[in-house]
Amino acid sequence: MFNTATQTVQEDLAALLATGSSLNGRDFSRASFHNLDFSGKKITGCSFLHTRFTGCVFTGARIRMSFFDFACFIGCTFENADIQFSCFAGSTFENTDFANAELLINNFTGIKAHNCSFNDSDLYGSRFIHCLLDNTPFQNCNIKKTHFIKNTYHDVSFKSSNTRIAYFDNEVPLS
Repeated sequence: MFNTATQTVQEDLAALLATGSSLNGRDFSRASFHNLDFSGKKITGCSFLHTRFTGCVFTGARIRMSFFDFACFIGCTFENADIQFSCFAGSTFENTDFANAELLINNFTGIKAHNCSFNDSDLYGSRFIHCLLDNTPFQNCNIKKTHFIKNTYHDVSFKSSNTRIAYFDNEVPLS
């Protein structure tokens, strides 16, 4: 898929992002991407398994049926992104912002999130199971039919979110 003799995977993806608005059915597993701008791009059916993203911007990106399992996101932003039917299982998020994002029916099972924000987002039907959530607020979110099961919470707030129509296995940390 990539000619490593002449270019890195980062350069190949940067070229694809610069020349088109869509990525379809591509495999970028086990790569590392730094400061790439995915803003406004359409990403469908792509695999980013075990991929590292540092300082990447996904503002307004539209992502469907893509796999980010065991990926690492450091200092990234998904502000106003529209992500549906995608999987982030086992991923790590540090200083990553999902503010005002549409995150419908996604799998966040087993994630570790530190200093992240899901504020003002729609998480309808998503799953957060066996997660470690540290300083990661979910304030003013639509969490209808969202599952929060067997998670560890530290400094997490669901203030002004519709917690009564979400699924929690224990008491909801509202503050």
